Amino acid sequence: MEDQHQPDRGARLTASAAWPVLVAAAAMVVLLGLHEMQSVVGQALLAYFITLAVVPLVGWFRRRRTPDWIGVLLAMLIVVAVILVIILVSAVSLSSIQSELPAIEQKFAEQQAMLTEELARFDIDVGEITELFSPGTITRIIGAIAGWLANGFTFSFLLLFIVLYMLLDSYELGPRLERHLSPEAYRRLTRYQGAIRRYWVITTFTGFIAAALDYALLLVLGIPFALFLAVLAFVTNYIPNVGYFIALIPAVFFAWIEQGWTGVLIVFVGYWLFNTLAGNVIAPRLNATQLNISYTTSLVAVLFWGWVLGPVGGLISVPLTLLVRDLVLAERPGTEWLADLISRQTVEEAKPRPATVDEGAAAEPATVDDGAAAEAPTAPVGEAAGDGGEPSAAPEAAPRAKP
Repeated sequence: MEDQHQPDRGARLTASAAWPVLVAAAAMVVLLGLHEMQSVVGQALLAYFITLAVVPLVGWFRRRRTPDWIGVLLAMLIVVAVILVIILVSAVSLSSIQSELPAIEQKFAEQQAMLTEELARFDIDVGEITELFSPGTITRIIGAIAGWLANGFTFSFLLLFIVLYMLLDSYELGPRLERHLSPEAYRRLTRYQGAIRRYWVITTFTGFIAAALDYALLLVLGIPFALFLAVLAFVTNYIPNVGYFIALIPAVFFAWIEQGWTGVLIVFVGYWLFNTLAGNVIAPRLNATQLNISYTTSLVAVLFWGWVLGPVGGLISVPLTLLVRDLVLAERPGTEWLADLISRQTVEEAKPRPATVDEGAAAEPATVDDGAAAEAPTAPVGEAAGDGGEPSAAPEAAPRAKP
């Protein structure tokens, strides 16, 4: 009998050992497919995350008895205005840079000569290094950015249409998901959407403050193209860790050719101070959601999703990483270790602490409006768009009013 069971046991061991290999191979095939279709998939994912941020605005219009189509139209106008301002400011600034390129090359040559002369006293040859930052390199970079902007017009045009249709469909999407998903899956999806929505709103606000302070500093120092550099700082604020350096490098370059090393030092310290103020002082006071992602994970996520989906992947690397961790890996027996590995805290440590008796008593006097306000950030797309995230607040308040 034991001999008869040994082949079955060996087959089970072989199957259990082959299962991780099959899963890894399937994941690789999916990632390669996403990489080949990055222009389409990247647009759809970016539109989804923009819709998550705009849906509460549509719900706000609906609570004020505004027709649904007017609420969607007004929300779309706001999104269009923001995107057009970013593109137009970038296009005008790049045109100005190209027209003033001879003057920039002259100032660059002067600073380069002074730097070479100073380093020559210490027998340091910087010939190969200065060639990397030659005027020809600057021209190629400007040409590449201009090409990206030209593609950005087409990209934004299609993106806005996807966002529009997602907003229109969001009215019915929430109830359908609640009907077809299990309660646990629906709860995780709701919590994930609320976290991403708060992340976008607070990141946008703090990024705007940091960009405004950067703009003021550049104006005071007389750095050219200050508005373009401020817009660049605002956009790259959504890219964790790497975005700060993407915005800092051109600002330091223009500060160097205009003000020398003193300007470089002031701009470097100013950018660091303003970003620290926005990210570590203002954001916590706004009750920013702790995304519970380690620094290594956030950096690797930018590189990984940037390869999979292109520049758009780097822009939405944090929401995509949270999607994989919270909706795919978390609370699954075989993948919890991986979810813990990419987080600062383990899944159990990051779970909300149960309310005590005092906390429950303090939260009990909340009115209907307070409950709706607390529920809105975590409502799914469909519920938030439909009635501002209030479907569960009113039914709970009615029985309490009865004697």
